[in-house]
Amino acid sequence: MFFFALRTKETAKAAVGGRADADGLIKPEAWIVTNQKRADPAKIEGELIQLCKEKLAPYKYPRWFNIVAELPKTATGKIQRFRLKALSEQTARNDAQEPISYRE
Repeated sequence: MFFFALRTKETAKAAVGGRADADGLIKPEAWIVTNQKRADPAKIEGELIQLCKEKLAPYKYPRWFNIVAELPKTATGKIQRFRLKALSEQTARNDAQEPISYRE
């Protein structure tokens, strides 16, 4: 469901997991693999925010977008969500990035 919603011409793959915000509430966090090597992250994020507003209920909107080279996968091709969670926790500790607000 989220992959369909996060599909643009610049995105090749997407995964969504949970991340705690400042209040300890778990919010969606998206991990995006782009089709282009030099894609503009701000442009992609803007397109994805617009797409989320069109296709998803507000509580399903990812609050953080991470552009990555590749998603961690098993030998059979399944996404290793525990590795994404570990990266998310590391990013949350190292970066005090505020969640995206969709209010206008």
